[in-house]
Parts: sequence; C-alpha cells; structure tokens
Amino acid sequence: MRLLKGTGIAIIGFGLAAVVWAALAPGSLTVNGKSVSTDFIEKGGRTYVPLADVAKVLDMKVAKNGSGYTLEPVGGANQLEGLHGKVGELLRTPEFTFEVKKVTMDPHYHKQFGDGTVDAQHPGSTIVAIQIRMKNATNKAVFLNPFGQNMTALTDQDEHAYTQYTGGWADVPPGDHQMIPGSAIDFALVFEMPTKEKVKDLVYEVDGMGFTGHPVLRIALGDSQ
Repeated sequence: MRLLKGTGIAIIGFGLAAVVWAALAPGSLTVNGKSVSTDFIEKGGRTYVPLADVAKVLDMKVAKNGSGYTLEPVGGANQLEGLHGKVGELLRTPEFTFEVKKVTMDPHYHKQFGDGTVDAQHPGSTIVAIQIRMKNATNKAVFLNPFGQNMTALTDQDEHAYTQYTGGWADVPPGDHQMIPGSAIDFALVFEMPTKEKVKDLVYEVDGMGFTGHPVLRIALGDSQ
C-alpha cells in the first residue's frame, strides 16, 4: 500500500510537471510598441505572464507591498509618467495624434522648419533636434504652443534633464499655430547635451487652447542614437 501510494505520488508529480511544461510557451509581450521576451502559461482559459516582465515592458519595477505587489517607476517614485511611445510610433488620443518623426544629433543643426543653423555652445556638446508632428483630432479649432509646458525636457541614461532652446534658436514654423480640425503642425524641439551622454526620453507636456488639461507624453529615444 505504501509502495502504491508512493508510486502514485511520483506519477502525479511527474504529470503535473509535464502539464506545466507543455503549457509554458515563450514569446514576446508588447505594450505601446515596446516588447520584452517572456513566458506564457495557458490555464483555465486564461493567459499568465511573470509580473516582472509586465513591469519591464512598462518601464517599471515590482515592489512587495504587504500581502500584495505594486509596480513602481524604475527611475523612482517621482518620475514623470504619461502616454508612452517611441520614435516613429503614432500615439493617438481623443484630441490629437503625436509622432516623433526623426531625431538628429550633431554639433551643427540646420533648421528644417525655419531659417538658420543652431550650433552647440559648449565644448564636448551636441545639438539634439527632435522632429515632431501633431494633428488635431477634434472637430474644433485649437491653438498649439509647440514648446509645451514646463515639464517638457530631454533626459539621458543618467537621469539628467535638459531644457530646450527657444527664441531665435527654436525650429518651429512661423504663425499663431492654429490647428483646424484634421490639420497638423510639424516642428522640432532643439536641445543641447554632452556628447558623452546617451539620450533616453523626450518628456513632452502638451500646451495649448482647446485641449483638456496638459497631457504628458514620454517618448523613448534610446534606439535613435
């Protein structure tokens, strides 16, 4: 009887392991255009993935919280979050679409939407120009401030933030930047940063008349360097 019981346990244990192994399927998890490798488990009509991989694709980390878990920003509790995207990805909201079309890095930047050249002002620095297209998705006219609100900044891999050039060094088209329904505006945000650093994100806080609040977008730029 003990032998039969022991054998039964061994068989059941092997069977469960085989079922779990058969249900474990490697693949990729994609959120807002960012993908990570993970493993999927299909059970009871549901799909399970490791919480750590979910956190990774959201640029967050897992923290134990009493009897449960929380997802926290990798950069700390005060990292500014918002709608996430990457270069070349069209982000959609009920009021506008937003796309970073191109990123250029050079000590001498020739404006694409105005006249003149912007030169790096400090030795060992480069100009980072981020070309953007925004389109009015509402049924009314809105006014856009291409420079965005105060949270607009360029960040690097060491968590430094850089403010943009404005005035005569900016690269925005002339005019009052009114956007009728369905119209778009192309412009570039211009920054200066040390050449030794690697760009990470553009944080863009929308500013204008006709939009609801000041939505924040975080665009990953790392692959563009």
